[in-house]
Amino acid sequence: MSNRNTIKCGVIAIAALVTLSSIACADSYTVAKQLGSVLAAEKFCEMTFNTDAISTFITNKVAADDMDFTSNIDLVIFGAKDDQEKMGTTQKIVHCTQMKRVAKHLNFTE
Repeated sequence: MSNRNTIKCGVIAIAALVTLSSIACADSYTVAKQLGSVLAAEKFCEMTFNTDAISTFITNKVAADDMDFTSNIDLVIFGAKDDQEKMGTTQKIVHCTQMKRVAKHLNFTE
């Protein structure tokens, strides 16, 4: 293999690693965004969550070495709670109806 081909292969390998890393970050943020929205709704929608189910969900969906997840989910929860304060009655009904359905589907509630 020539030096030129070796360099091309190296560049392709690096690009693939960067792409895979970006996909992993996006998936982690997506989980943080979706889970954070549900968790923020617990008090607002008068739910009580099964913390063991939440721990299991996180263990199954978030990499053990993902150091950004907690920061991301904290930001999402903070933002969602701020949004909830501004919701009107109808919007709250829509929001809570879906959050309760999602929480039940994830076995966070009975």
